[in-house]
Amino acid sequence: MLSDGQTIILLGSIAAALQLVGYLAYVRNSEIEPNPLTWLMFAYGTILLTILEWDSDATRAELMLPCVCSGMALYVAGHCWVRARRADPTVWWPRAWWPDDWRDRSAFQVDLLLTALYLVAAMLLYSDRIGEGTKDVLVGLFLIAANLTTFSAFFPLIRNVVENPDLERTGPWATWACAYTLLGVTTFAVQGGAWNELMLYPLLNAVLHGTVAFLSRKSRRDMYLQALVLR
Repeated sequence: MLSDGQTIILLGSIAAALQLVGYLAYVRNSEIEPNPLTWLMFAYGTILLTILEWDSDATRAELMLPCVCSGMALYVAGHCWVRARRADPTVWWPRAWWPDDWRDRSAFQVDLLLTALYLVAAMLLYSDRIGEGTKDVLVGLFLIAANLTTFSAFFPLIRNVVENPDLERTGPWATWACAYTLLGVTTFAVQGGAWNELMLYPLLNAVLHGTVAFLSRKSRRDMYLQALVLR
């Protein structure tokens, strides 16, 4: 019979495994058109979140899924960049990663600002200009802010899927939503309650990934394609 600690590790492992399964299904589906700006923000944003959670003393069970997500999001963002380079070898920065829509640009700028703030705080810490207590407060604040910018990272993707649901597929997003829900259960068990900054990550991501799964459902894609044919 498993102990409480072993059960929590098992839950975290299953959540991380589901996350990986979702990514494998995503990258192997040639019908999916990943939004490059969103995946760029996912790539560095999830890495930042993983570091912040580690700084906030998240346990191994809580960190396994973010680690998988960080590596795979970086892979998808790299795939988008390679594909953009093949389409236009004359530029190193893909045009789609600096979009025309001001809302997408604003979302990107917010994410970049948050990253810069954390790096400045880290440099101040290593230069001994702020103490550990102040650093812990900053890490907590940045962890909350970084989680809230998940909305800005998702904005370009959700806007695109609202307009064209055929860009995505429900399966991977539904799998990820389940993985984050399970991570939420794991975090609840570790922290002993829901009122904790570490709960923001699984909660927000379960809702947002579930939203993309719902918006890209087959019935909605069929209606969109049928409307295109009738035009």
